Parts: sequence; structure tokens; C-alpha cells
Amino acid sequence: MNARTLSLIHREPPIRWPNVIQAMQDAGFSLRQIGGALGVAHSTVQTWQRGSVPNYEDGKALLALMEIVRPYITQAVRIA
Repeated sequence: MNARTLSLIHREPPIRWPNVIQAMQDAGFSLRQIGGALGVAHSTVQTWQRGSVPNYEDGKALLALMEIVRPYITQAVRIA
């Protein structure tokens, strides 16, 4: 592939992991609860909150968890 071809490929914007975690916290979930659901330490979730990027499997699991808790996040935003 040349540079022009690559520029035509659709790219998704990067996931803002701190925003994902903040939304879950705003809905009432603690870092400990998020970590427990994912099988990682709360300190690991805290590093993602500070800007580190989770590995592929952890990121995939975090996004899946986000889908499960999305109704609570929507409700929390409506109440606030």
C-alpha cells in the first residue's frame, strides 16, 4: 500500500480510557468494583484513569463492561 491508499482507510478515533472510567465512576462504580469485574487490581484501573492504555484483552473487557453498565451511566447523567 502506498501513502495515498493508507490515507483513504477509515480510522476510528482513539478510545479515551480515562473518560470511560470516569463515566463509570459517575454512575457510582468504584475503581475497586471496576477492577474486580475485570479481574485486575484497582490500582491497574487507576493507571488507565491517569492515561495508561490497557492491553488489548483488558481494553476489550472494559468496553464490554461499559456496555453492561451503560443503562446506569445514562440514568446517572439524567439525574445529575
